[in-house]
Amino acid sequence: MANKKMSLDELMEVSNNLHTKSPAELLAIQEELFASLPPEVREAFAKMKTEADARPPRPTLTEISAEALSVLSGEDLDLAVYEYVERQLSNSTDRLAALRLLPRGLQLFYLSFIVEVEVMNGGLHQFFWNLSFDMAELIVPALRELQAREAADIFEQAVIVAVEESPTYRERKKGDGFAAYAESNAKSELSKFNDEFCSCAEKFRTLRATFLQSHEEQFLSPGST
Repeated sequence: MANKKMSLDELMEVSNNLHTKSPAELLAIQEELFASLPPEVREAFAKMKTEADARPPRPTLTEISAEALSVLSGEDLDLAVYEYVERQLSNSTDRLAALRLLPRGLQLFYLSFIVEVEVMNGGLHQFFWNLSFDMAELIVPALRELQAREAADIFEQAVIVAVEESPTYRERKKGDGFAAYAESNAKSELSKFNDEFCSCAEKFRTLRATFLQSHEEQFLSPGST
């Protein structure tokens, strides 16, 4: 395939219309984007894929038990619990209600993980753009319970700003893509909280591990051992 670079306008058009594409069309777009990259970048991506394929499979949780949790740590623990919870929520028409039915420890892990990943990746604006306000309202109590009190206070202030900007998030249309996101991000006041929150979020993994060690029973369903 020719190494033809896509223009910014072409990229924005692709982004805005991804939801209308079939799986085959999405694959073709992916291949076209990859082909448009400089050769050295394509080579770097290929090297990373080779290295990733050579790594042993990441641990997964098929059930939550004291034994299963005890053999996981660090990033493996975070991702395994997150993916386990996602599987529990994926078939529910009401993800919030389904989350509330899970053991409290899993709720804290999941909520603190998603806000950490979203904000560290793209700031608080990205969090509110990608996730519902219903999920956001659970973050503050979860962070306080996890002993991340400073982060909870910052997020609480951010929620006030997000509610003031709520038409940006609540009234998005299904086809809104990167252009709408970028325009909204440029106008948002949420960025003023990003540095402080990210500094706090760097401690979340340690706080989650500490919470698990001292509150293991809050991760287990009745009858789990």
